[in-house]
Amino acid sequence: MIIKIPCKRHVISIFMIIIIIVVLVLSSQITKAYSVENKTPFDNSHFIEVDGISLHYRIDKARTDQSLGKILMVHGMGGSTYCWRENTGPLSENGFTVITVDLPAFGFSDRQPGLDHTAKNRADWLWGLLDYLDSELFNDNTPWILVGHSMGAKPIAEMTFNRNEDVEALVFVAGAVFNSPPNLFGNLIEQTPFNHLFEFAIRNIIHQPFAINRALKSAYGREVSEEELSKYLEPLEIEGTARAWIDLVRSSSDELDNLDQLETNILLIWGADDSWVSVDDARKLDDQLLNSNLEIIADNHHMPMVTASEEVNNLIISFLLDSRN
Repeated sequence: MIIKIPCKRHVISIFMIIIIIVVLVLSSQITKAYSVENKTPFDNSHFIEVDGISLHYRIDKARTDQSLGKILMVHGMGGSTYCWRENTGPLSENGFTVITVDLPAFGFSDRQPGLDHTAKNRADWLWGLLDYLDSELFNDNTPWILVGHSMGAKPIAEMTFNRNEDVEALVFVAGAVFNSPPNLFGNLIEQTPFNHLFEFAIRNIIHQPFAINRALKSAYGREVSEEELSKYLEPLEIEGTARAWIDLVRSSSDELDNLDQLETNILLIWGADDSWVSVDDARKLDDQLLNSNLEIIADNHHMPMVTASEEVNNLIISFLLDSRN
């Protein structure tokens, strides 16, 4: 008896048909809503265009007579400026001017299709923002302190590779520098009609409340409040977000392999129970860096800047002040 083994092309076709059926069945029970008004999200919100890309950022100015420095805080995957809600106030109260920013495809920044979301491109966009602030608002060319959470670690590392002299220090909070973008479907994600299918699935399944709530529970290590959930869902409802996430998967950068070239002082902050970026990665990163200090916070997961905010704020402030002595 001869057994015919289906070719790879047929297997992929069958698999995609199954996905289509599942998506259609699930979507019949899901309400789609994905447009919001263009508005100023927060009292301290601002917008700037860098290389034709609109960036949303927020400013928390130092609340002391003497400014101790300028901090840029960059969120992780699925995040926004909201992720730093427990940190900007205490840091500004201690003399730091804090800038939080939404990367393109996240928060209230640009959703234009076709962007390459590489860490190098993100670094260029962020330097564009900081250069504008230094020249037009702050009149201050002192180096910046760069803080990146999870996915936000790669861009601030690239910012430092590009302009080390303009960076005073780095802080990685659960920094995802060793991961590479998933390539489960190869070039299919860029081809019609599969790209439309993936966009449909992202919008109607991945970006729905039940999925986001589950992801947040894992990242926070606890149940999230209705307000917290709504703050993550609101940006996902902006038209074009699902399409932008396809570009994100298509163009995200591979793991960083030149970390030993980072010569600046670096603080690593990790949750001991982080299941998203493990403590093993933290120790590996600490071994590869020249001037780093690893702080592991017990009973915390992937969002220690929220769930252990007081400890994280104290660690950052002490690290910055001590590194100047």
